Amino acid sequence: MAEALATYVSLDTERMPHEKLSDREYQTLCMLASVKTVSVYRARLLEKMKLANNAELRFYV
Repeated sequence: MAEALATYVSLDTERMPHEKLSDREYQTLCMLASVKTVSVYRARLLEKMKLANNAELRFYV
């Protein structure tokens, strides 16, 4: 049992850090990697929802 656990733990450390993320966490990472991407999506959200700013967006949520 101890050997199996040691093998499992060592395999986990061989993975790249981003491979440990959930799909949603990875999507967020990709968007955060580019401030411009976040800015574009925010602007689209505001426009499509006919909101003026982050405060109105937050109130909507």
